[in-house]
Amino acid sequence: MAKTRKVASFLIRFRTSSLENSRVAVVVGKKVNKLAVVRNQLRRQVLHSIYQYSLSTSTPFDLVIIVLPDILHSDITQQLTQLNSKISTL
Repeated sequence: MAKTRKVASFLIRFRTSSLENSRVAVVVGKKVNKLAVVRNQLRRQVLHSIYQYSLSTSTPFDLVIIVLPDILHSDITQQLTQLNSKISTL
C-alpha cells in the first residue's frame, strides 16, 4: 500500500521495495507548463537533487514524485531542499 505526503509543490507517493535499491519516478504534467523543454528541465532538476542528497537510506523505496503546477511561482531550490529533507525522513 502506497502512502502519500505533500511537500511544498510536490506530492510524494512511496512504499518500501523488495528490491536491493530504490526506484524514483518524477511526473511533470502539462498543467505545470505546456513546453516539453520546461517540463523535462524540472524533471532533471528534481531527479538530480534526489539522487545527490536523499537516496542514502538503508531501506529501499519506490518513490513517485508528482510536481504540482505552483512550482513555477516560487524558488525551486528552496522547494527542492524541503523535498530532500522530507524524503530523508521517510
